[in-house]
Amino acid sequence: MSHRTTFVLQFLILGLILTTWELSSAYIPQTILVPPSKVFPLFGAIWINTNFLGHLYITIVEILMSFGLAAVSGLLLGFVLGVWKLLRDAYEPILSLLYAVPSVVWYPILLLTLGLDVMSKVAFGYILSFFPITLTTMNAVVNVDKVLIRVAESIGASKLTVFYKVIIPASLPTILSGLSTGLALCVTGVIVGEMLGGIRGLGVLIASAATLFETAHYFAYVIVVIILALVVNYIGKLLERLSRGV
Repeated sequence: MSHRTTFVLQFLILGLILTTWELSSAYIPQTILVPPSKVFPLFGAIWINTNFLGHLYITIVEILMSFGLAAVSGLLLGFVLGVWKLLRDAYEPILSLLYAVPSVVWYPILLLTLGLDVMSKVAFGYILSFFPITLTTMNAVVNVDKVLIRVAESIGASKLTVFYKVIIPASLPTILSGLSTGLALCVTGVIVGEMLGGIRGLGVLIASAATLFETAHYFAYVIVVIILALVVNYIGKLLERLSRGV
């Protein structure tokens, strides 16, 4: 299927969704469902609202901070555990156990220790993205073809050279996939954290609009989240393309 055909099909599906949404809103109270004919004009108007832009800015900063910290620490720890078997045997069960715990259970203690503002959201986004990045990096290093390593060692390559010239290139596609997953979870963690308890951010606006039955604003903010998700999805696909080019 060509890209043009795919685009036309996607456009038709979007049109069907919007039409169904518009027609359904005539039979459902507008406190529950507002038609797109009222949501999209409001969606355009909120971008000149400095209050909205301030909340959006805070959310983006929180995402960048939490993902940056998770990427750096997760990659470092993942490489160390992947190379050092003794540490891996000790830490992998603990990391896997912590990753299996529903992340939302950590949020109350984050609120108590870090407060309602930015840092608790950064910490929550960090927790959600750190574990998949670390575990994916570790597994990627462990699963590098041992034949490649032995061949490099047989021609006199040092351990550091093997790491940079063999292990990193061979494991990079899987690592980039882990980073993509971590970024998506980071966005989820930040916005959910803002909705559960915050004073600034896009999630605060969504929770406030839902509480006050400002349904049109609620859907407008949700569309912003969808756009943010599309950007994250594009970055993930870009990372995948980079991994295929390695």
